[in-house]
Amino acid sequence: MLASCGKKDKPENLVFFSGQIVHPTSDYVVLHKGDEVIDSAKLDKNNRFSIEIENLEPGLHHFQHAPEYQYVYLEPGDSILIRLNTMAFDESLAFFGSNEQINNFLIEMYLSHEDEEELVSTYYGLSPEEFRHKMDSLRDMKMEELQTLLNEVEMSEEAREMGQAVIDFGNYVYREKYPFVHKKKVKEDGFPQLPKDFYAYRSELNVSSEQLSYLEPYYDFLKYHFGNLTYMACMDTCAVAKPSQKDFLHLNTHKLRLIDSLVDQETLKNNLMRNVALDYLIKVHRQIRKRRIF
Repeated sequence: MLASCGKKDKPENLVFFSGQIVHPTSDYVVLHKGDEVIDSAKLDKNNRFSIEIENLEPGLHHFQHAPEYQYVYLEPGDSILIRLNTMAFDESLAFFGSNEQINNFLIEMYLSHEDEEELVSTYYGLSPEEFRHKMDSLRDMKMEELQTLLNEVEMSEEAREMGQAVIDFGNYVYREKYPFVHKKKVKEDGFPQLPKDFYAYRSELNVSSEQLSYLEPYYDFLKYHFGNLTYMACMDTCAVAKPSQKDFLHLNTHKLRLIDSLVDQETLKNNLMRNVALDYLIKVHRQIRKRRIF
């Protein structure tokens, strides 16, 4: 019970986020919005916690129970309870209360994406048309599941868009990877000839979404998307006719310029550029180690 006799009704803008952690690995649960810590709570003797927040900014948050973390979608007025077992953190996580449907859907999509990656890896050797058909089928199944949910429960437009985004960008990232993985898988010198509408979704892309900036499928998609655009642009216009993955500095310089020119949302831009810089340093470090070995 979140309310009891003698207490005033819960203010409309107050959010309750509470739950129980089985086999805790930390004394605290910390709620974040992006990089910002919103609040935290210490587990009691029964491993339960409770957080109350006024005037919470609606949207995707994440909670951390070190060393693990996971999404929670929150809107003003929500009362959400979670239960999980750290022995199977993601698999056991369940949401109850207001907005439980979108939260359980997000964790279900997260787990299904992990499971399907092995299946999708067997598709990269297919022709572009066959691969696209497989990806369309995967997306359609998930969209049917989301539509069934929307027919059963009332959901805000923002929550619905979050549900669709986790489906779309989880699917699009496979398409961005396809030409590179296909080339390697079938051991061809060149990239496959793609149908003109293979990347049809690109025409409606928002690469500066503040609401999605911490959604893992969206962020992963942007990393592969900008990498894809950079490599193909260099093949067409740079002096390096066929840029090698060894051309780290050249490719990453172009990628940084591309991100800077297309991404307006500052936090997202900074995170993407930081990822490019870190990726460059890791690859250079590997090259140095290889030279020392040989």
